[in-house]
Amino acid sequence: MEFLRRVIREKEQALQNAPTGTVNICKMYGRKQYYLNENGQRSYIKDSDRQLVQSLCQKDYDLRVLRSAQKELKLLEKMNALYCAAAQDSICDSIYEKMSADRRMLIQPIKLSDEEYIKQWETVEYEKKGFRDDAPEYYTEKGERVRSKTEIIIANALKKHEVPYRYEFPLMLKDYGLIHPDFTVLNVRMRKEIYFEHLGMMDDECYREEALRRILAYEKNGIFPGDRLVLTHETLKSPVNSRIIKEIILRHFK
Repeated sequence: MEFLRRVIREKEQALQNAPTGTVNICKMYGRKQYYLNENGQRSYIKDSDRQLVQSLCQKDYDLRVLRSAQKELKLLEKMNALYCAAAQDSICDSIYEKMSADRRMLIQPIKLSDEEYIKQWETVEYEKKGFRDDAPEYYTEKGERVRSKTEIIIANALKKHEVPYRYEFPLMLKDYGLIHPDFTVLNVRMRKEIYFEHLGMMDDECYREEALRRILAYEKNGIFPGDRLVLTHETLKSPVNSRIIKEIILRHFK
């Protein structure tokens, strides 16, 4: 439904700027010819005006997609409303949540609630990576120490959007060794762990080479950017954009 709403918004916007009329495509002596239909009149479109042909074809496609998406969305909204009304008191994975706390302690549910799942995930204990004695001290709103000002921004943004995370949780990569990803983030809706690495010194050649080697190690272990690996980067002249961090959080972790 969210995909359809996005398609509808995009196509409505595109159609506002589309040219008027429609296009006919026919073949004459093995050669394609294009004709503009507008206000009941038909005129030949020259080869030099091929952009108009493309725009009219895109308009026709966008209009068909818009109408189809609107119909499909209405159907799904109706189905969703009927499902919610009928299943309000009979959704099987909500039975556990309706029981008393004493009973829940004695039961193994078919699915943990989001709250229980987050609680179990966050209580996992692990040994954190140490800091050099001369390392600057940066602290997040949660009071945990991190290694840079950018990591403060990321950690605080995750907290603001109520996204569970672990800082520098150890991960073993085959043929590379033990690493500590900057953030191991939990997508609660998908019940999926995603690794969030910030590459903060990309103008340093040695750092850049090691970062690329580490990304390759992720990929060799089946962890790919855009799926279970999220990357941000910056240099001294091009610092990280907090708006982009917010967009990444909403896109990948919510």
